[in-house]
Amino acid sequence: MRHIEGTNREDLIIEVDKLVSDNSEVYFIDKFIELLILKEPDKYNRKTQKLGRISFNNKIYLKIYLYSYLNGIRGSRSIEKECNRNIELIWLLENLKPNYWSINNYRKNYKEEIKGMTLEFRKFLKEFEYITGDLIAYDGSKIKANGNKNSYSLKKLENKLSKIREDIESYIESNNEIDSYEDLLLNYENSKEGYRLRNLELEDENLELKEKVAFLLSSKDKLENHKEVIERHIKKKDQKKKRRKFPVKRGI
Repeated sequence: MRHIEGTNREDLIIEVDKLVSDNSEVYFIDKFIELLILKEPDKYNRKTQKLGRISFNNKIYLKIYLYSYLNGIRGSRSIEKECNRNIELIWLLENLKPNYWSINNYRKNYKEEIKGMTLEFRKFLKEFEYITGDLIAYDGSKIKANGNKNSYSLKKLENKLSKIREDIESYIESNNEIDSYEDLLLNYENSKEGYRLRNLELEDENLELKEKVAFLLSSKDKLENHKEVIERHIKKKDQKKKRRKFPVKRGI
């Protein structure tokens, strides 16, 4: 039977650029974050430490956050996994692979930068008409009536921006809750695995003790058998000595 043949793995050279689709959102995310940092460098660029390990640039975490948000990836461990296997993220991050701890710490410690980037992203989409802002989704059926839908006061706009900030804060907090749950789950699995391994160790020790006991019992049986053989041999020797000392007289 004939089949399509794959490429020999030893000759396999992966060009990531060719694997990323032309209409992928990673091109847009890359340009947007780069321009955002150029526009407000003081806000989004962290001061690097002179001592200690060199950290990742802020733009790496912002790109990770925006890509994860658009693709529904929330837990930091899930994001770390995608950084190692997702071709789009490998291209977007230039093959940099932050671990889940760094991703989680950034989301906890740099909430204001994330909020600012999210608001700028929504403004950008609205300005270039990627979204209209006309469609509003409500979770529930209670909708406040409004006679003039096109009227906007300063107070309404402030309330709307405040609501957006609250949504962003809620999203970040829910991500942190997912990370906490993943930590608890991992600790549970580790403790369960540790318990299983300890049981296996005890089983091995028990088996080793059983083997030692069996060996000792076997040795005891051999010694007892050997003792009987020696006793029989000594008894025969004694009988021979007695015969030589008191020879039996035979009749003529």
